Amino acid sequence: FHGLEYQLFLPTTWRGESGQTFPVVVFLHGAGDGKFSVMNSQSLPRLLTRNQSTCFDPRHCWCLPSEYERATAKKEAPETSPDAFLDEEEDLRSPMAACDFADRFEAITVMPQGWSVGDPVGWTGERLSKVHLLTKHVLEKYHGDPARVSLTGQSAGGAGAWRFAAEYGELWSSV
Repeated sequence: FHGLEYQLFLPTTWRGESGQTFPVVVFLHGAGDGKFSVMNSQSLPRLLTRNQSTCFDPRHCWCLPSEYERATAKKEAPETSPDAFLDEEEDLRSPMAACDFADRFEAITVMPQGWSVGDPVGWTGERLSKVHLLTKHVLEKYHGDPARVSLTGQSAGGAGAWRFAAEYGELWSSV
């Protein structure tokens, strides 16, 4: 799209002929994540790959067997304590992976590739301008809801998200 490669995730309930609108999430990758294979091995893109495997772990999904779903850890001590942790355990209330996340995630997600190996790193004004056009295109073509457009990123993508939000504030409902 205008020389910008990107990945697009559509919710399982998305239908092209439907009049239903969906929230849109724009995800900006970090400095070392320009290659899709690297970007897809972590964070939101990994959760949306449905099998959540990585180039380091080819298993179908890295979910633990149900007997390990409940994880505990030492409770963090208050700031006033000289100790980092208390001698009591707390339930983390979080499975190690949500293997059905992509099936339940109800937002159109745009993941542009801002740069690749060998390119200068960073979400420049020119790159963000292309992502702005891409976001408008996705909103129109895929029935995105313009009142529910979220911007996020990791690492250098987080810095790019703040810059992007400042330059195109009218586009975002959340950052």
